[in-house]
Amino acid sequence: MTVPEAEPNLPAAEPDTEPTQSALPVASKKKKTNWKTQRDIPFHATMTLLTPVRILPEQPGQAQIMLADEPQAVEVVGYACDQLQDVSADQMMVARLWFRTSEGYVEQLQLTHLRPVKEGEGSTERPTFSVGGRIQSINTEEGYLVISVEPNKDGLLQNPFVVEVWATLEQLEKGYIKVGRTILASGQYRPGSARLVAKRIIGIRIGERPPRGHYTIRAKL
Repeated sequence: MTVPEAEPNLPAAEPDTEPTQSALPVASKKKKTNWKTQRDIPFHATMTLLTPVRILPEQPGQAQIMLADEPQAVEVVGYACDQLQDVSADQMMVARLWFRTSEGYVEQLQLTHLRPVKEGEGSTERPTFSVGGRIQSINTEEGYLVISVEPNKDGLLQNPFVVEVWATLEQLEKGYIKVGRTILASGQYRPGSARLVAKRIIGIRIGERPPRGHYTIRAKL
């Protein structure tokens, strides 16, 4: 699989965009999403965790992190190549990683960004993930989504790839979970099973908004 060359600058997750009842007395009227004011969220797939980080002099280009209390060597790429030089031995850091999934299981972890842990963030945390992409397929029998992560507008992600995210049947049967729709999925990475397990999935525009006057006609599936 081809790995992107630099890390996207991710904004904070947007609020849930499911329709809510309007304050007007018309019960059937629903609040519309204001697409003009919505911030762009790039296509992305990242993992975040709190972990001590060690440079591995005997393995150039790699560092050691802790996953499920087990040390794991990962390739260092992007901004982390420079940031790692300022990390003291076994210093607790907030680490951001890229990953790929193969048949639903996470592999190819790469360390792409580091920052010191702030006061109050704790010393250990279960790894979390965020995936912004387009639904390629839905497997309700096995319980997962295949999400296509496309090149983002800044050119930081050069090649598309797919990510499998596990979810409950209730999540998969939401009305906005349809092939071709873009979603933002977040949750936990569970090292024991090597799965990404969604805690929240929202339907939201991912990627650059279409230019003014441009309309896309969607065929019925």
